[in-house]
Amino acid sequence: MGSENKKSEKSKKQETKQVEIKEYIRGAGGSIVSKSILNGTSKLKWLFRDDSGHGNGWIAFGDTDTQEYVNNAENMAVVDFNILANIEPTVLNVYYMPVGSDLEFRSDKTRKQNTENFLSNGRGRIRIRISI
Repeated sequence: MGSENKKSEKSKKQETKQVEIKEYIRGAGGSIVSKSILNGTSKLKWLFRDDSGHGNGWIAFGDTDTQEYVNNAENMAVVDFNILANIEPTVLNVYYMPVGSDLEFRSDKTRKQNTENFLSNGRGRIRIRISI
């Protein structure tokens, strides 16, 4: 009976554990994000803005996501953009970019200063450099 109570208490602690999400952009809207990013098994690699008519149009894929993985709807989730920003704050710099934006996230740890970039794969190159 004592071991059952310990298990029950442990389960309750796990269920009530909540992460505080900082709201960077009020009313940021829903984004489609791969669960690999949300659960921490991959890092943000691709960010697209689509004219879906729902949410804010941003779609985020991780560096380990395969085409097969992202084609399975169960591997994707609709979350507030602020959740993605809490995982990778650099996305705040591109939130207002227009529909059609097609960005690849790169992190260069080889320089004296670490830099993170978003590079446009579409019309023209947009580079945003942030030193961390």
